[in-house]
Amino acid sequence: MNGGFVRRASSAILTTSIAAVILPLAANAQSFSYSSFSSAALAANPLQINADAAAPVTGAEGTPVLRLTPAQEDQAGSAFSLNTIQLGGNASFSTAFAFQMTDGGGIPDGTGNTPGADGIVFVLNTVANNVGGLGQGVGYQGIANSVGIKFDTWMDAAGSFPQDSDPNGNFVAVYTDGSTETAGYTPYSPGDLSANQYYTPSTIMKNGDIWYAWIDYNGTTDELDVRLSDGVDVRPANPDLSETIDLNASSILGSSPDVYAGFTSGTGGAYDNNDVLNWQFNDTYEPIGVPDGGPGAVLEAATLCGVCVLSARIFRRRIA
Repeated sequence: MNGGFVRRASSAILTTSIAAVILPLAANAQSFSYSSFSSAALAANPLQINADAAAPVTGAEGTPVLRLTPAQEDQAGSAFSLNTIQLGGNASFSTAFAFQMTDGGGIPDGTGNTPGADGIVFVLNTVANNVGGLGQGVGYQGIANSVGIKFDTWMDAAGSFPQDSDPNGNFVAVYTDGSTETAGYTPYSPGDLSANQYYTPSTIMKNGDIWYAWIDYNGTTDELDVRLSDGVDVRPANPDLSETIDLNASSILGSSPDVYAGFTSGTGGAYDNNDVLNWQFNDTYEPIGVPDGGPGAVLEAATLCGVCVLSARIFRRRIA
């Protein structure tokens, strides 16, 4: 750890749910949308909220948010769908959400970035809707049979957790089976669909802005795309990170998976409020925020469904 500080972290899954919303899930609720995390929204579509996470909490914008961790040391929290969700063909899905990180503090990571840690992970897993290790585990470490897209805001490398080999303190990467190790990852090259790459945004994700993210997995092509925007709720035309990965592999989600969908976060000796402001999830490959009739809608629909259902797909396109 930089400056001799040591952050406490655990690779074991925290099985005790300190704060949980345990209510019946609406029948056949496979795709869903939260415009906010108000009491009414959570009553209509409950989540299991674990450990140090809480909702509804009044966020920095004055709206009810899902707070995965408060701005305190050594926290771990998560929120997952209460029941499993049957994904579409070949584990296809699309999701979009907004997040915000505020009130950062604690020890520095040596990068010169603003204070705060450790980020947010969007997670699909087939095991349980609980929470993994805190600190550098970002609430994801130790969750088996999973895929996690981590929005990492603290550099774990030489002097802290060298096994993680973070390239910097502000990056996005894809992990599986509860691992948070970035050893061997390389900077993303547009058009290169190789695994084990990372994307570094041009601005810092813990800058207090509202960030928007879109994640799409086309099980037909095994392509996982991640898009990110600082402060502007407009889906970028091109992905910021894209890779080929077989989520149907038995060690990840398996064939025709039933998954828990949600988010994790963790803090250690550095911390901030890690909030999710809204969330939409589709249980099939149906990219969110693609304009009706736009080139992206045509290409994405054609890839998945073929020309025979293209017009129907575009007609049904939802705009986040």
